[in-house]
Amino acid sequence: PCLCEARAAALAYFAVVRSHCKEAIFDMPIHIGGEMGLVIELEKYGPTCIFLLALLDRCGFPVIPDGNRPRTEMDSIMMWFGSHPEQETAHVQLAKERPEWVLMRNTATMFKFLYSMLPSVKENMTVRKERAEVR
Repeated sequence: PCLCEARAAALAYFAVVRSHCKEAIFDMPIHIGGEMGLVIELEKYGPTCIFLLALLDRCGFPVIPDGNRPRTEMDSIMMWFGSHPEQETAHVQLAKERPEWVLMRNTATMFKFLYSMLPSVKENMTVRKERAEVR
C-alpha cells in the first residue's frame, strides 16, 4: 500500500511525458541485415540525430569540426554519436565537456542491445525464414 502513491506518481509522470513529447530519442529500429545479423539503424532525420544536432548547436560545436574531416555529414554525426573522452579526434569535445551525454547514450544503447538480444536459436530461425522468403 505504501508503494501505491509512488506507482501512481510514476504513472502520472509517464502519462505527461507521452502527451508532451512528440518524438522518442534513441528509438533505433532493428532489422535482420543478411550476413551481418541484426542491424541497428540511426536515420539522419530521425529524432535521435535531430536531438544530437540540437545538442551540438546548443553547446556551440560544429557538426563537421576542423581537423580530421569525415566524408559526409552523416559520418560526422555518427562520429559525434560514438565519441568517448579517451579518443584523439575532433569529435571528442562533446564527450569531454558533457559527460551526461555519454552516460545517457551508453545507457540507452546498452538497453537497446540487451532488450533486442535474441537467443541464438531464435535468431538463426528468423534469418532462415527471411532468406526463404527472399527466394
